[in-house]
Amino acid sequence: MPARSKSLVIIVGLAFLFSWTNPAIGSSIDKLEKLADSDFIPEVREAASRALARKYINQKTSPSELINIAENAGTDQLRNAVISALTRRYEDAKRLGSLKEALEKASQLEEKVKSGEIPAVREAASSALGFHYLAFNVNEVEGYSLREVEAIATGAEDSGLRKAGSVALEYIYPNHYSADELTELITSTSHETIKRGAAGALAIRYSSQMPPNPDLNTLREIATDENESRWIREASGRAFGELASDQVKSDQLKELALSGNTAEIRAGAADAWSRALIRSEKTQGELLRMASAATGFAPSDYRKAITVALADRMFKTGARVQGGQ
Repeated sequence: MPARSKSLVIIVGLAFLFSWTNPAIGSSIDKLEKLADSDFIPEVREAASRALARKYINQKTSPSELINIAENAGTDQLRNAVISALTRRYEDAKRLGSLKEALEKASQLEEKVKSGEIPAVREAASSALGFHYLAFNVNEVEGYSLREVEAIATGAEDSGLRKAGSVALEYIYPNHYSADELTELITSTSHETIKRGAAGALAIRYSSQMPPNPDLNTLREIATDENESRWIREASGRAFGELASDQVKSDQLKELALSGNTAEIRAGAADAWSRALIRSEKTQGELLRMASAATGFAPSDYRKAITVALADRMFKTGARVQGGQ
C-alpha cells in the first residue's frame, strides 16, 4: 500500500473511532455492533467482533436474538461474533445432568449442523459438537469411543460433523498416543481430518511439556523447516506460541510474526506476541494506530495479533476511544 494511502487510512480511521466517545451513541454493545458491521478498517472490525462476542456471552444474549443479528448482519465480522457466542450457548454443559442428557444434546447439535436454519447456526453447532464429543469420550460402552469419533471425523457426510470430530480428536489423542506415535499418524494417514486432529494433539503434548519436551529453539527449528510436513510445522508453531510469550522478548516475537520464513512460525510467534501485547501498557489508541498501519500489507497473523489485543481493550472500555490514548 502506498505511504500516502496508508496515512489516509490511519487519519480517517482515527477520526472515525474518536467519534465513539459520544455517549449518545448508545450502549457498548451498540457501539461494538456498529463497528463490527461497518465498512471500516478490517482489523478494527475484527477487533470489535471479538470484543462483541465476549459481551454477548457475558450478557447471556439469547440464541433467538443472536440468530436475528446474524440474519441481518452486513459483514462476516458481525456474523462471526454471533457464531462465537452461539457456540458457547450450545456448549453449555452445566445444564446437562447426566450422560444420557449429554448424548441427547449431542444428537440435537448433530441435527443443527446438518439442517440449522442459517449458516451461523450450523457453524456454531459444529464447534460446540466437538466439545461434546470430547467431554463425553468416556469408554467403549458409554459416550463416544475414540474409534467412533475417528469414524465421524473421516466418514461423516456433512463437513461440519467431520470438523467437530477432528477438533475433538485434538484433545482426545494426547491421552492415547505419544509424540512419536502422533508424528507417525500424521505421516501415515491419508485423512486430512485425522492429520489435523493429530497435529493439534502433538501441539498440546509439546506445549504441556510432555515427553520428549522439546525446548523453544527446537520448536522454532521444526516450525521453520520447509522440508518438514506442514502439519508437524503447525504443531511445533502452535506449541512455540503457547510457550514463547513468557520467554521471548516482545520485539523478537513481533519481528518473527512479521518476517518468519514459514506461515507456521509466523502464526506461533503472533499468538505469543498477542498475549504480550495484552499484558503490555499499550493503550487502545496505540493499538488502533498499529492496526491501521498494518492493514493491507502485513502478514495475516501479524495483523491478528494486534486485533486480539485491541479486542481486549475494546471489551474493557466498551469501544470507547479517547484522543491521545
